Amino acid sequence: MAYPTLLALLPVLLAGSLWGTKGSLLAAFLTVPLNMLLLNFMGESGWDVLLRLGLLPDHLLLLFLGGLLTWIGEHHQHEWAQLQEREERFKRLTQGTHEALFLHDKGTIVDANQATTRLFGYALEEVIGSNVLKYAAPDSHDIVLQHIAQAIETSYEARGRRKDGSTFPAEVRPGEIFYQGRMIQATSIRDITERKRAEEALRHSEEYFRALIENASDVITVLEPDGTIYYESPSVLRVFGYEPEELMGHHVQEFVHPLDRHIIVAELGQVPQNLPFPRPIEFRLRHKDGSWRVVEAVGRSLQRADDPAYLKIVVNARDITERKQVEATLRAQKQLLENLVAVAQTTAERPTLEATLQNVLRVAVMITTAGSGSMFLLDESGRVTRCILSEGQLDPAQRDSILNQVMLTGLAGWVARYRQLVIVQDTSEDDRWTSLTTHSSKVRSALATPIISGNHLLGILTLMHPMVAHFNEEHGALMQAAADQMGLALRNAQMYDAQLRLARALYESKEAAETANHAKSAFLATISHELRTPLNAIIGYTELLLEEAEERGYGDIQADLERIRIAGRHLLAVISDILDLSKIEAGRMELYSEQFRVQTLLRSVMSTTRPLAEKNKNHLKLEETADAGVMYSDLTKVRQILLNLLSNACKFTEQGTVTLVVQRGQAGEEEWLRFSVQDTGIGMTEEQVRQLFQPFVQVDASSTRKYGGTGLGLALSRRLCQMLGGDITVESVAGKGSTFTVHLPAGTESSPAQPPPYV
Repeated sequence: MAYPTLLALLPVLLAGSLWGTKGSLLAAFLTVPLNMLLLNFMGESGWDVLLRLGLLPDHLLLLFLGGLLTWIGEHHQHEWAQLQEREERFKRLTQGTHEALFLHDKGTIVDANQATTRLFGYALEEVIGSNVLKYAAPDSHDIVLQHIAQAIETSYEARGRRKDGSTFPAEVRPGEIFYQGRMIQATSIRDITERKRAEEALRHSEEYFRALIENASDVITVLEPDGTIYYESPSVLRVFGYEPEELMGHHVQEFVHPLDRHIIVAELGQVPQNLPFPRPIEFRLRHKDGSWRVVEAVGRSLQRADDPAYLKIVVNARDITERKQVEATLRAQKQLLENLVAVAQTTAERPTLEATLQNVLRVAVMITTAGSGSMFLLDESGRVTRCILSEGQLDPAQRDSILNQVMLTGLAGWVARYRQLVIVQDTSEDDRWTSLTTHSSKVRSALATPIISGNHLLGILTLMHPMVAHFNEEHGALMQAAADQMGLALRNAQMYDAQLRLARALYESKEAAETANHAKSAFLATISHELRTPLNAIIGYTELLLEEAEERGYGDIQADLERIRIAGRHLLAVISDILDLSKIEAGRMELYSEQFRVQTLLRSVMSTTRPLAEKNKNHLKLEETADAGVMYSDLTKVRQILLNLLSNACKFTEQGTVTLVVQRGQAGEEEWLRFSVQDTGIGMTEEQVRQLFQPFVQVDASSTRKYGGTGLGLALSRRLCQMLGGDITVESVAGKGSTFTVHLPAGTESSPAQPPPYV
């Protein structure tokens, strides 16, 4: 039994071999498994053996329990020391950060870092123990409480509140941390005022540049190096009819005229060398309506410093089609003038009638590059007295046969009857020419014009060409002018010296007119870009500055900026009036007729004019004798006329009455509308009324200074009325007031308003 007994004592011996309480604890743990081993080995409990042998005294049990408690305490103390070390390390880290940090338990702050005092202005003692809502603006309380209640750990933005009551935008990042034996919430707060300012500045910058691009008269395009369209400015819709999205992703060559594509290829070839277009290039671009527009473009490469591989091409393009048309018209006028001088010189240098007419016909064939020509001279009864050909002559039998056919059923006979110039583009499709079977195969296009002097038909000039559609309207204008000159020559064959002087005077006057017309045409072609574009930019910048001044509270400059904006808009209106007058004089003003209700128009103009009437304390009223119904005319121009008259009435009347009277009536088979603008203002004398509709003329100099204006409005209004088929009349008494009456045809869709021939 000694061997089992020693085994039973083994835990105690092992415990004794260890030091301190850890040995007692280890003995306690080893006793249980060894006891089970002895039980299995000896058939009885090891504890029973020890008790029977007296080897488990009370002090051994106490020693075991004491060791266990000591071990637990030391283990807890070790963990506590580790937690304290982590907390101290956490505090050192948070004290060194610039972000405020709250440690709070369900909203009550238990600790904070020094950055909190700097951010919110409270002492650390004031912060600890307070509620986190104290540091949030009232409009942010809900979102703060929501994150605390739901323990949401995602970042969010709120507004912080300082001790002085000021607020600031803040980024809040909540989380959890083990603190002093429990889990609590840790929240960091960062002041993002500067970031918000930067974002706002960026937004304003983006809006500013977007406004510049969207209001630019030019089309701004960004291309990839291979010519693919990367970006299109919104102005492409106004200029070329495309939505920007319709073009992006397509190659620019798809929209360029096939004969001009080599120009684009050559320019794109310079992109790898980072070279700009050496000069503005011109090419034809397809409008969405299918027409070809002439474009002037400049461009340069665009790269980014942070990305050398980034390469784009920025192109500014403008539509110069109208400018090119004006230049072509000027060239044609110059050519016409030179040719007229040539005709005049020919008539002067050849005093005999036969020689004069022969040379005039030769010049006509030359300047139109016609294949051949003929001239028939007629007497007062319309009988052909002479036939002159540009090449060769006819024998009497041929002449009589052809003349009978020509004057009875041919083109010359038609011109003689109707006294109108005619151009036949394809003789095979025109009965007036195909009746001449002996010559139809040699002529495919023809031009014929009457030679008239006063009311007398003197002859017929005919030009022919073997190709279809050779002659155009420009040729027609040239030959009509030449025919007029020939009529003069026929009437005054013996007065060639006087005609030469007349031609030279005509040449000089035409040269002067050409110079003036060129300046005027250049003005019309470029004024929109050269004046309106910078003026629109000034107005746009002023409005942006006004917006920024209002946002930043710069009240001391808002009034000045508003005056700049008003002056700019006034100047823009004056420029628009000058352009409209120039367009009317040049015959370039177009009408866009549509059907509209007159009552809707009246409400619009009355609403627009009312602030001006109230400014001078005037009473503005509308009188309709009956329902004015509908009108088929150019709504924009009718509205412009009425607004101008009402504005003038309100401007020259103070503390009075301005009345718009509208009547509809019948004149023959046509319906008319009469708009009368009556005022009780300063009125005018008879002399002033006579000068009233002249451009740049106002009542008198003193009125101009007192009331402002340029004197363009009434002149423009009368021209617009005449374009619409009507007119303006005026009745006025000095010191009592004036009545301006606009007479306009009501018009129908089948017979819209048309300008009379003298406009």
